[in-house]
Amino acid sequence: MTNEEYGGAAAAAKAKNTPHTLVLEHVSPATRLLEKRRQMFEVQESLEAQKQEFQRREEGFKRREETLKKKDLDLQESLIRFSKFLQENDSKRSRAEKKATDEIKMRLQKEVEIEDLSGGLKTLKVVKVGGMSSSRQSTTLLISQLKSLLCVPPEPLHYPQYSKELEVSC
Repeated sequence: MTNEEYGGAAAAAKAKNTPHTLVLEHVSPATRLLEKRRQMFEVQESLEAQKQEFQRREEGFKRREETLKKKDLDLQESLIRFSKFLQENDSKRSRAEKKATDEIKMRLQKEVEIEDLSGGLKTLKVVKVGGMSSSRQSTTLLISQLKSLLCVPPEPLHYPQYSKELEVSC
């Protein structure tokens, strides 16, 4: 390639890079000014379009950020409720375990008390049965002695504790 060809190729490449530009070397200064204003207007439009795109994307990011913040708050509230639920369950479980152990202790205590009372009752029954027969015998003996001493006309005597009528006869 020669310098002239290289210069022509460079000018062609330069012309390709600036699509709507005129070759400003052969035009009047007013045309150059208008061309510069047009280029400035195109750059302004491009900047405005970029600005609008940036604002649109920024609004999308803000909406997404707000959504994420809301989800985060919901998650935190859910975590707090779950933690509170776990604490309540632990306290309920502790109370239930304490109540169960107290009831077991109470049951064992009552069983011991029942055994003690049952043993005492058996002893009382033995004493009462033994004492009752001797008491009945002594009462019968006393009545017969009184009959012989007083010789009163026969009249039935009632002793409800023995549930039997005793008759006195001379």
